[in-house]
Amino acid sequence: MQQYGSPTIALYLDRRHKLKNGKYMLKLRVGFNVHSKQVQKYYSTGYSLSEKEWDGYNATPVPFALRKMRSEIIKFEAKANSIIEEDPRISVEMFEARLIGKYAAGSGISILFKEVISQFEHEGRISTASAYRCALKSLMEYRGDFPLEVVDYEFLDGYEKWMTTAQDKDNRAESIMTVGFYLRALRAIYNIAMEKRIVSRDLYPFGRNGYTIPKGSNFKKALKAVDKVKVQKVKGVDDYEKRAIAFWMFSYYCNGMNFTDMAYLRPSDIHEEVITFVRRKTMRTVREVKPIVVPIRNEVHKILAQYGKHEPYCFGIINDDHTPKEKYNKIRDWIKRTNKYVNRVTKRLGILGKVNTYNARHTFATMLLKGKTDVKAIQQSLGHRSISTTEAYLADLDIEEAKKISKLL
Repeated sequence: MQQYGSPTIALYLDRRHKLKNGKYMLKLRVGFNVHSKQVQKYYSTGYSLSEKEWDGYNATPVPFALRKMRSEIIKFEAKANSIIEEDPRISVEMFEARLIGKYAAGSGISILFKEVISQFEHEGRISTASAYRCALKSLMEYRGDFPLEVVDYEFLDGYEKWMTTAQDKDNRAESIMTVGFYLRALRAIYNIAMEKRIVSRDLYPFGRNGYTIPKGSNFKKALKAVDKVKVQKVKGVDDYEKRAIAFWMFSYYCNGMNFTDMAYLRPSDIHEEVITFVRRKTMRTVREVKPIVVPIRNEVHKILAQYGKHEPYCFGIINDDHTPKEKYNKIRDWIKRTNKYVNRVTKRLGILGKVNTYNARHTFATMLLKGKTDVKAIQQSLGHRSISTTEAYLADLDIEEAKKISKLL
């Protein structure tokens, strides 16, 4: 549940319910702003006071008989304030998990997952939020809303087997790549839980001496040189096809620019001879953001002149009035439309298989690879954070070389 505004804390003598000893429970009252509505939650300090003792508690100096109690309650208040200072947008569920150990008492992973998903949505990372939501759904289908304490090697290995074996509901097994993605999300949640001291580091099930998350590998199709030339020269039969091919070629010519980065491209990013941009995928995950510099070819100038005259973003797919979720949906719809009309064209050209926006990126990388470009230079052109990512990326691309080797056998 997403919060707005930092929670407020105050001590509260609960006079609504008188105890048998004539006293009242002393509670911590926390005010949460949930969807613009004030929600009050009360947490027992474990102490009860009479009206007279309550007056003494608030007096200066505090009576000797109440000093030990007051010292313990101050610690309880400090813990609550510390939790809020660390995360001013904390949800009710997460606050309770950390303050009174509700999570440790048996609450499941959904508390932590929903907290992280809410934060992603607040940051505008809608795609990542959606992916974590899928991971949560899958994990809960496997074992319900389980606490992190039950996650060990056997649990993770069992989940992997369950995911990669055909399931009764649809008789379809998931790929090892999907398993890896969902378990990396779980690992991230586990790391957060350890940082917040919700689960002991001694129980950590991943790593060198624990479970190793599998790494899948998609076959990433790049167009053959001859097919790429066909697409370059083709004339669309209508405006939909012309736009789709233009956008696909723009991505190819601009270092395989991701379509999300294209949608966020501003006129201020375009200079006389180069385009400079920062990948949306990495701008929040690295301290030092290094822009990608793309020399502008004549073909790129022509595409920008025809389709890139919008404000505040060149291609007019999104604008600043859209919410992060609306931007995400509009970019996704744009990609779907582009794929639809690009495939209509490539099918007419006799190019086998599906062609999508991501193939432009892989075709660009393949051309660099075949031109004997240094891997470090390819990494910088693609905007990968690490050289290992680029090496793994290129390992899937050179299918033509693999075919040549197979003919020698």
